[in-house]
Amino acid sequence: MIAGIEATNNLDHEIFVSVPLYINQRIAETKSLFFRAHEKCYIEFHYKFQQGGEYQVSIADQLPKEVSIEGGIRIIPRILDKSGRGHTALLHGSPKVREIDGHMEVALEQYGDYIEIPASRDLEAPQGFTGMVWANIERLARASEMGHNPLMVRGKSVGWGATYCLRMVVERTGGLKWGICHDITEYSWQGGEAKVGSWAQYTMTFDKKAGGDSYCDGQQLAHVAGVSAESEIRQWADQPIFVGYSYIGHVIPDIGRPKYFTHLPGRIGQVRFYEQGLTAEENREICENPEAEGPKREALAVWLDFRNILKVGTHTTEWRHPAIYNTSFKTQKKYWRFTQLKARTNLPLQAGLKATVEVSDDMATVKGSRQIVLKNGTNYVDLSGLPEAQFLRIVTEFSAEVGPDGTFVPELLSYQVVASNGRDFTDMFWSTRPDWERGRFTGAVGFPPVDRLRDYPEYTDVIHG
Repeated sequence: MIAGIEATNNLDHEIFVSVPLYINQRIAETKSLFFRAHEKCYIEFHYKFQQGGEYQVSIADQLPKEVSIEGGIRIIPRILDKSGRGHTALLHGSPKVREIDGHMEVALEQYGDYIEIPASRDLEAPQGFTGMVWANIERLARASEMGHNPLMVRGKSVGWGATYCLRMVVERTGGLKWGICHDITEYSWQGGEAKVGSWAQYTMTFDKKAGGDSYCDGQQLAHVAGVSAESEIRQWADQPIFVGYSYIGHVIPDIGRPKYFTHLPGRIGQVRFYEQGLTAEENREICENPEAEGPKREALAVWLDFRNILKVGTHTTEWRHPAIYNTSFKTQKKYWRFTQLKARTNLPLQAGLKATVEVSDDMATVKGSRQIVLKNGTNYVDLSGLPEAQFLRIVTEFSAEVGPDGTFVPELLSYQVVASNGRDFTDMFWSTRPDWERGRFTGAVGFPPVDRLRDYPEYTDVIHG
């Protein structure tokens, strides 16, 4: 973390002061410096966190700011892609996934429930595209909530500037809004009303030559003219496609995103994305036969399969020497005793975490191992039965539950291993994102997003305040 403050000596003489950096109201570091009379100086601290989590950070007598350090890893269920293009989607939050009358649906009930199709250059569509979402919108936005509830959005923000590639949103009055952005222009339009409380297929299609069309259950709601062949449709290829979630408002340069977010309370039955604009006849054919591939198969880039959700995965740490920062220990070839593992978890009853602690002398052959079934909270495990060795790694198996009762995912917050070598003791930590990234991920294990559900009150939004 880099934290800085500008300080001024308002006195007519030189002074010597100590400026403290506070982490959770405790002094973490102090800088002492001389100030000439009326001198202004910028003071900067560099601080490395050992563990992930939320921290209150302040300098001198200033009000603290909250800092979030990525730490834990967990299962983020992956919704597989029937298009054949491999655009697996991430299922966030704790939504219910259930089958009703032979059809699968994902119920987005809480703010954190949404679907994310990760950013990919393979999803660029410079000539046009089509987004489709089958949804049962359960209610409109309350007065205390942000509007522009998103069916499908891709971009930095759902509006106010050329900040998105596509948007299909529901206003708080029930009206449907659509749009693309080309060059530096937001090209938005309105048309139709959301079918609150009932299922509908919502489609937005755009083609440079043919223009944009909006549909609900195959019926055209609105049309806008095309744009010139020289115009560039803003792709925002570094941004995900969201279903049920979006940032909203003016993009604040300091944080690279708007101050606010918005969500859609509803049930999602199907999601498709095409890299071409579809005609009214092609869209109607898909609407009438939603389980079939339908026309324009070659342009179908995303077709989510709610029946096939990956909910298991493994993380394997790197082989680590206890004295990795002291090279003399490596040359001495002394063996280390690993005495205790401390593991912190968030583990619902429906989910599971299994750890295997392995030791080795050459990082190739496992000399001994210990298998552990982790529980929720803080686990203390005796490792004294392991043979003395040079290196240690931990293999963790994750399993989640995704079903009609909700989504229950295991989260591993940290590992701490105590090692000793005669009179030398050390602790080995895996707790921050760089720690975990030195290892290997397989399956549906990953990092939860850190700021998707956060507002930033210290900033002012030019539209919403």
